[in-house]
Amino acid sequence: SMGIADLGCSSGPNTFLPISYIMDAIHAKRSSLGLQLSPSSTTEFRVYLNDLFSNDFNTIFMSLPAFYNNLKQEKGPEFGSVFVSAVPGSFHGRLFPAKTLHFVHSSCSIHWLSRVPPALSNTPAEAAGSALNKGKIYISKTSPQCVLDAYSLQFHEDFSSFLKSRAEEVVGGGRMV
Repeated sequence: SMGIADLGCSSGPNTFLPISYIMDAIHAKRSSLGLQLSPSSTTEFRVYLNDLFSNDFNTIFMSLPAFYNNLKQEKGPEFGSVFVSAVPGSFHGRLFPAKTLHFVHSSCSIHWLSRVPPALSNTPAEAAGSALNKGKIYISKTSPQCVLDAYSLQFHEDFSSFLKSRAEEVVGGGRMV
């Protein structure tokens, strides 16, 4: 049984593409090692799709029958079983039990910060931060050094938390892309 997580999966037509590629790579590796697939040696794939709570997971689930049918047609019934579930929440913290994931994928969302740096928040108490960056929520040529420093600090905090969380969730020898 292999645990695979796609962090920031979204809900569009490409949601299952990375998962398909990952399963293909695992199948190819098994074949290259001479491990024959038989009904008694099939791999069970536990696929966890993660995105924020506001993601449209219903759309994903409605596309599951087509995904399962494509798997059966392309790979055959001996390929293995696939169990898909949704795990809503921010990947900047823990999402999974310890040592349950073998492969973690995140491509189009890892660059997003968990929040606007607090020093630049647009709350009334911190309106000066907004003025520092001229109301923008990103770094530009005209951003002063303190804005770059605030974003850099937020990135460091977020990415450290991301890596620490995955270190607890990924099994020894697991991979993350």
